[in-house]
Amino acid sequence: MWYGMSIPTYDTARPLILEYTIEFIKGYTEAVDSNYAEAKTLIAKAGLDHDYFPLYGRQLGVDLAIASFYTQIDFYLFFQDKPDTEIVALRSAIADATSGFGLQWTTDTPEQRRIQRVRKYLGLEEATVLQLAPSLNAINVPGRNFIGLDALNMRVEGHGHGVTYGNEAGARAESALPAVQRPLRKKASQTDIAKRYTRLTSPAMTAQDRGREFEKLWRDVLDSHGWKTKKFRIPGEENDFTAIYQGLHILGEVRWFAEAMNGAKIREFLAKLDPRPQTIGLFISYSGVDQGALSVVRRAVNSKTVVIFDKTDIDKIMHGSNPGSIFDEKLRNSYDYIFERPAEDEAP
Repeated sequence: MWYGMSIPTYDTARPLILEYTIEFIKGYTEAVDSNYAEAKTLIAKAGLDHDYFPLYGRQLGVDLAIASFYTQIDFYLFFQDKPDTEIVALRSAIADATSGFGLQWTTDTPEQRRIQRVRKYLGLEEATVLQLAPSLNAINVPGRNFIGLDALNMRVEGHGHGVTYGNEAGARAESALPAVQRPLRKKASQTDIAKRYTRLTSPAMTAQDRGREFEKLWRDVLDSHGWKTKKFRIPGEENDFTAIYQGLHILGEVRWFAEAMNGAKIREFLAKLDPRPQTIGLFISYSGVDQGALSVVRRAVNSKTVVIFDKTDIDKIMHGSNPGSIFDEKLRNSYDYIFERPAEDEAP
């Protein structure tokens, strides 16, 4: 019977647990390399390898430490991200009612509750323990005298368990790749946008090429934020794009000139809006607009609404800001202007 079995001393158990751990890490790493190398690479690019592959390539006593607890019928092993240490805690108990770790406790208590109790018994803070899987922070081998195995069998068991956990980690990482890659693609897209924007300032680029590339860049930027832009032409009228943003129909015009756009340019843009009901204008000017242009926009707000992006707004958006947030604030300001009184009209 289990209760009649003796349990190994510290000196006997220590080398067995070390043998098991070393082979576990080896099996874990080999499984990932053999079956999930691509997923591992992509996860690492996202900076999430610690979350998905916490034991990959670790070396016990170098960048990994362990803590263990065992009885004649139960075994627990915890991993910690701790350098220059092999074992931080090693404890054992007789599996009987007196110790509280008897057969009934082992068989009747849910695994997570047992692991939590053993972790506290070993004096480990939960935050210091590496998570092997979601809601799992320890190896547990219940129901047999695991620590009673000899060194060879401990190595065999360790390698096999490591392979199992490595494959499970790889499968979780692979299933998470779509979600993980979205921010990576967004970051790569944003880097590309910022580079393209910087290239527009090159003196070697002609004004015509710069204008054409600036327009295309804006369509790409807005598309990346879900604005669904569309380029079209009407006989006798040149339009840069339309877009749909939060149910609003947008007519956009993009200009890169040395001088601020004046009232005449804005009136030309307003003329394009006249035949388009329920359309809001988005006038994007690298050089901004002068006071005359701003006055034209404000006088027209009761019938046609125009939002203006100047260089300050453009710089923010091209370096990662959400155009929707800037657009929303400027649109609100455009509508609020109708009800505002000039400061000089306010009562003292």
